Amino acid sequence: MSARHSSPRRRRLVLRVALGVAATAMVSCGSSSASTHPSGTSTRRAPHHGGRAVPSTVTVHMPPWALPNPLSRMVVLDGGPGQLTILGGLTAGDTSANGVFRLDLADGQLTAVSTLPDAVHDAAGAQLAGRDLVIGGGSTSTIAAVQGVPTGGGAATVLAQLPQPRSDDSATMVGSTAVIAGGYDGTVADPAVLTTTDGTSFTTVGSLPVPVRYTTLAAIGHDVYAFGGLAVSGPGAGLPVADVQRIDIQNGSAAVVAQLPQPLEGASAFVLGGRIFVAGGDTARASTGALTSSSTIWAFHQAATTGSVATSRRGARRSAFSAAGTLGEAVSNAGVAVAGSTAWLIGGEHDGTPVTAVQQIRATN
Repeated sequence: MSARHSSPRRRRLVLRVALGVAATAMVSCGSSSASTHPSGTSTRRAPHHGGRAVPSTVTVHMPPWALPNPLSRMVVLDGGPGQLTILGGLTAGDTSANGVFRLDLADGQLTAVSTLPDAVHDAAGAQLAGRDLVIGGGSTSTIAAVQGVPTGGGAATVLAQLPQPRSDDSATMVGSTAVIAGGYDGTVADPAVLTTTDGTSFTTVGSLPVPVRYTTLAAIGHDVYAFGGLAVSGPGAGLPVADVQRIDIQNGSAAVVAQLPQPLEGASAFVLGGRIFVAGGDTARASTGALTSSSTIWAFHQAATTGSVATSRRGARRSAFSAAGTLGEAVSNAGVAVAGSTAWLIGGEHDGTPVTAVQQIRATN
């Protein structure tokens, strides 16, 4: 059995608990479905920096297949040549999933490969020591479990516990080290930035200046950037923020270094061609504060922040982004993974409703 935990989708701070989902709630094994979304591309001219073109635009393509059932808030990892691995997630019925599936990127076929001990969504994911990891997340409550599945397939087990329960967190890789940031314990934001090389022991290397949930992480070198997120406390609690926070995992320093063009939570960050892109996410309507999904893909120019590490919103630079493209479907809380030269956005939510969309993103010059 599994259920959605107390982490909100959209602005609610408490979710209803919905019971009764099976491991197959997410997908029917081996099935595929034709997408109702047309294929398409979106490009813009790339600017030149230092006399050479850099990949700061993208093309977006929606393949002629989609997930057979809507799913969001899952972990998606590289599953080997031509495949992704999907772990857990949230179904259209607001229930947490415990299935682990291989997704064939050629035709959308899904194959069940394992079952998580704890059904979970809103978890961080990483690949370490030959395992696919699901780190924390939400079920009937926020949990601290680190669940692992051998990358070649096999039984899933609980490997370890985080220092405290954490859901709505995000992870990225710096070499062979996983970095985890963002999230909360069900009530209070967790500002600690953790690292692990094995998924069983964790080290606190820093602290987010602006603690948030639903941030998204990407790394260049030893710098990890956290883009946006949802404020947990203060006058903006329950609303997206625009802060871009940089954490140097070598020395633990952390600061707000830029502002997104608009506040975002639940966006997807990834690296293509040596550049970070930030896609989708939810932003708040100015008139009502209600969250609405964005279709914009932004290129992040981290060089614009060099030498001006701000410690507050007031001092942060605001010119570190350029529009890079447009998603075929506006989504937040999608699963994201890079396979080769392509970033894949799997599922997600459009204005709070889970979708079946699959979107390919490639960098262009």
